Amino acid sequence: MITKFGMSERLGLINYDNDSDEVFIGRDFGHTSRGYGEKVAGTIDEEVKRIIDECYLKARTLIQEYHPVLEKCAQLLLEKEKITRSEFEALFADSEVEG
Repeated sequence: MITKFGMSERLGLINYDNDSDEVFIGRDFGHTSRGYGEKVAGTIDEEVKRIIDECYLKARTLIQEYHPVLEKCAQLLLEKEKITRSEFEALFADSEVEG
C-alpha cells in the first residue's frame, strides 16, 4: 500500500513499485532492481513498521475493550457452532446495556 498505491503521507503519492512480479521470466532471485535508493528504501521500511505498529495497538485496544463480548461470543459458538449476524450484533448491544 505504500510502494504501490502511495498511501503514506511521509513518502507521498509516488509509486515505488517496479511491477516485476514475474520472477521466472529472465529475472534472477539475487538481483532485484528498484528505482529508488537505500535512503528511500529505509523510509519505506520505517513507514511499513509504523503502520504495522499502529494497527497492532489498535487491534490490541479493541480486543481488550471488547474482551467480555468476545468471551460471550466464544461461548455461544461452542454451544451452537454457527451464529447469525443478528445474534452476533446482539452480543454487542447487550454489552452496551450492561456497561
